[in-house]
Amino acid sequence: MEIFTRNLKTGKTRKICEGHNVITDSADYLIAQWIAGMSRTTEITHCAIGTGSTAESASQTALVTEVYRTGIGSLHTGGASSRDVISETSFGSLEANGSTIYEAGLFTAASGGTMISRFKFASSVTKTVNIELIVKWTITCG
Repeated sequence: MEIFTRNLKTGKTRKICEGHNVITDSADYLIAQWIAGMSRTTEITHCAIGTGSTAESASQTALVTEVYRTGIGSLHTGGASSRDVISETSFGSLEANGSTIYEAGLFTAASGGTMISRFKFASSVTKTVNIELIVKWTITCG
């Protein structure tokens, strides 16, 4: 899990933090249902950001304080292991401005849905019109 900002005036990109995300109990439940043939495949389709600064917990079903959700920019397998699922999402100049962002989550829907994973930033990002926030997620299966 890596969080970057890009200054849209200067073009400079800076890594804000990196760390391990938490896969939720709800995600584990979806995977078990899929393996058992009890449900159709559910895709990760959206990434959300929020202002909640509470530590991650597998029992969480939503961000603490969601402020903006958008479609995943890219989602694919690969990376260091063929078992990695990698997503990247950008929050541009018109999104979530004025918010002090501390958290991000991956979801299965544009609203509601299942939260697959949550990450709490080590340091906050104040989102402005001049700052693009880039959330890069790597989930290793197995």
